[in-house]
Amino acid sequence: MYVAPSGRGTGLAKNLLQAAINEAMVDCQSVLLSVTASNEAAKRLYQRAGFREWAVDRKALCVEGAFVDEVLMRLDFA
Repeated sequence: MYVAPSGRGTGLAKNLLQAAINEAMVDCQSVLLSVTASNEAAKRLYQRAGFREWAVDRKALCVEGAFVDEVLMRLDFA
C-alpha cells in the first residue's frame, strides 16, 4: 500500500488497511504482508492493526543499487 504525501496524516492509510482486513476476514484465516525494515511509520500502522513481525527477509529488495531488508508481518483471525 502506498499513500501519497498529501494524503498522509489524514487516516487514509488506516482506513484502507481496515477495509482490506475486513474483506480478508470473510474468507481468510490470516493476512501476510511485508514492509521495508526502515519504514517505521508503516510498521507502526500495521502493529496498531494487530499485525506481528514473524521474520525478516534480509536483502529482499535492491533499490537504486542498495539492498534493503523486508519485515514479514502476519495478522491471524480468531
